[in-house]
Amino acid sequence: MYYNASMNIFLFIVTLYLIFQGAEFSGDFLALGNMIVNATNDMYKQAIANLLPTPAKSHYVFNLRDFSRVILGVCLIRKNEVENKRVMMR
Repeated sequence: MYYNASMNIFLFIVTLYLIFQGAEFSGDFLALGNMIVNATNDMYKQAIANLLPTPAKSHYVFNLRDFSRVILGVCLIRKNEVENKRVMMR
């Protein structure tokens, strides 16, 4: 997958979060950073392709702010809320 600068930034944010929360998260969770960013990117691309503006809702266009909200929401997760990697990815 081609990464542009914004995808690298989001990957960097998630990776740093998982590293600095290292006391809580094990090293197994570090591999999730790339998977989370890729999955969010895929959903973002699908939203842009399928949820086009309509005359009733022409004011809303999907942008990177929506993408960043997902990534920052992931960074709010604490280890005591996540049992394992599968739960975090979900």
